[in-house]
Amino acid sequence: MPTREAMKLVLGTDCPAIKEEKVNHITKQIGMFSYTGLTAGQLNHLIEKHKVFILKDGRINLCGLNTTNVEGVAKAFDETVRNVKNQI
Repeated sequence: MPTREAMKLVLGTDCPAIKEEKVNHITKQIGMFSYTGLTAGQLNHLIEKHKVFILKDGRINLCGLNTTNVEGVAKAFDETVRNVKNQI
């Protein structure tokens, strides 16, 4: 399964804070990077707490995801969306 589809599947099924319609953009984008739409505070949380490598503009390199880490990254996104307010 391609990485984008795997990320969408994990986010859509295992992460209740993220609804299916909020992750559709991940599979519609092309290229190595996907824009997450997270705020600066959420990005800092992902980097500091979960050690997710993500650019400050909200793009994540999907080439770094694989079957062994995609679930952990998706759960980090879920925890972040649940607990970090949408502050810039």
